[in-house]
Amino acid sequence: QRVALARAIVFRPHLLLLDEPLSALDTQLRGQLQTELKRLHRAVGLTFIYVTHDQSEALSMSDRIAVMKDGRIEQLGAPAELYDRPANRFVAEFLGVENFLPEGLSGRPGVLALRAPALMLAGGAEADGRLRARVTDRDYHGSDIRYTAQTECGTALRFTLTLRDAGYVPQENDVVTLDWQDKDALHFPAS
Repeated sequence: QRVALARAIVFRPHLLLLDEPLSALDTQLRGQLQTELKRLHRAVGLTFIYVTHDQSEALSMSDRIAVMKDGRIEQLGAPAELYDRPANRFVAEFLGVENFLPEGLSGRPGVLALRAPALMLAGGAEADGRLRARVTDRDYHGSDIRYTAQTECGTALRFTLTLRDAGYVPQENDVVTLDWQDKDALHFPAS
């Protein structure tokens, strides 16, 4: 990968197209090369068009992101702009939003969307939204557990529990109450 990149920039092109340049690499090497590519980009001052299907890579590698669907640009902007204010459900899903609550569940018009970290086990703090769901799956990831839970009407919800902060660690089949704050929610028209 490094040799191919060096060959490409030796001629000082105005534009460099990188099509999934890190896709075949292991996680550690991918991270190292991301850092190297960003450093190289700043040093040589070339415009890079970086094609990736990995939302984390897109957010960390880009000054501007174009999310495309069927050959059309759905949204173009700075990474934080797209992450915080996706234009539509497709862009939200590409950038990692997993939970979409229909109008009947959210109590609001349209679809309410929440990232997994926005859903919290009910605690003492006041919440803007609240749902009960049964834990159907849990995946241990070292410092956190990623859960899937299902509401009574069948909507799947994904949430993450950071073990360092956890007092209660739900098990499969436990019924949990999940809270969220409106500031963490995205709203989209019903489709």
